[in-house]
Order: sequence, then structure tokens, then C-alpha cells
Amino acid sequence: MDIFVIIYTVIFRELFPFKIVQTCRPEESLVFEQDAVLIKGLKAGKQHYFNQLVFKYKDKIYNTSYRFLADYQEANDITQECFMAVHKNIRKFREESSLSTWIYTITVNLCKNRLKSAGNRMRERTLPIMERALDIKDDKGNPAKFLEKKEFETKIQAEIEKLSSDMKDVVILRDIEQLSYEEIAKILSVDLGTVKSRLHRARLELCTALKEVL
Repeated sequence: MDIFVIIYTVIFRELFPFKIVQTCRPEESLVFEQDAVLIKGLKAGKQHYFNQLVFKYKDKIYNTSYRFLADYQEANDITQECFMAVHKNIRKFREESSLSTWIYTITVNLCKNRLKSAGNRMRERTLPIMERALDIKDDKGNPAKFLEKKEFETKIQAEIEKLSSDMKDVVILRDIEQLSYEEIAKILSVDLGTVKSRLHRARLELCTALKEVL
């Protein structure tokens, strides 16, 4: 399911509660090595397992990075840095959390550090959100519907950008990346109640901001 459809259904459910049936995402049918096998292979320094890791997590890391940074090049850079960090530190990974949780933690920390260090410089070099969102060619379907969808996605992204850092974190990790509350609590180093509270407040803000387009 498209990430914006996911967040749309969350917001829509709060405004107009009814049962929504979600279909399986295409990527769920792909077969990868189990994380336990990946970890063992990575710690042994086997290139095959690192290639598997990249294919399994590259889109997740990139998408998460983009939602935090709103910049394609920055997201690409963070994706590469994350894999470098995993490669460098895999032998130190004590497996107290899942591999995915560890990777998301690295990704979020890299994004937060980039935001702190880049400051206004990154915002100045980033294309306006509308320009970025519409700079995508649609080779399929109805151009008018495509434009309408992109405008809706642009509006959601713009409202996510307006959230406080704490609320933005949980919206990206829960409503877009669909991580569990427990995983998010570990990644952000906060308790479960804090995650749920921040998410509730973030959803209410998004619902209010997006009422006109829903």
C-alpha cells in the first residue's frame, strides 16, 4: 500500500470511523533470509549476506530518511551512511533488539544529526515541497487523477513537516513505516505511553489540518 494511502486511512478513520480492509503489499511476497541468518552471515563478513541486507532494507531506510529530511539527495546519503554504520558495527550488535529495530534506530539518529548540523543550509538547498512532489512523470493512468493524488500527497507531507520533532518521529515510524509501538519506544528510547500520547496528538493535528482535503 502506498505510504500516503496508509496515513490517509489513519486520518480518515479518525474523521469517519468505519472498518477499512487493507490488502497485502506486493513486497510482502518477496523472500529474504531470516534476520537471524543475516546477522550470522554479516558477522562472519560474508558479502552475500550484506547484499541481502541492502536489498531487504534499502527502501525502508530511504523512505524513512526522506520523510525526516524532505530531500531526495539527503535521503540517499543517509541510506549509504546507514549501511556503512551497519557494516562497521555489526560485530558489536548484541541482538538485544531485532535487526530491523537496530537499523531503524541508526537511521533515525543519522537523520536527527543531519537536521541539527544542516539547519538552514539544508532547507535552502531543498526544492519547495510542491515542486519536488510534482517533478515525477506518470506513464500510467489518468494524468488528472495523478496530479490530484500528488497534490494530496504534497499537502500531507507539508503538514507532517509542520509537526514538532517528537510528533513527526512517531507519525513517520508508526503511520508511514508501520512499526509496532514497542519498536518505536525502543528506537526513540521512550516508554510506550509516551509513544501513544505523541501519536494521538500528532494525528489530531493532522486531522484538523487536512479536513479541507479529506
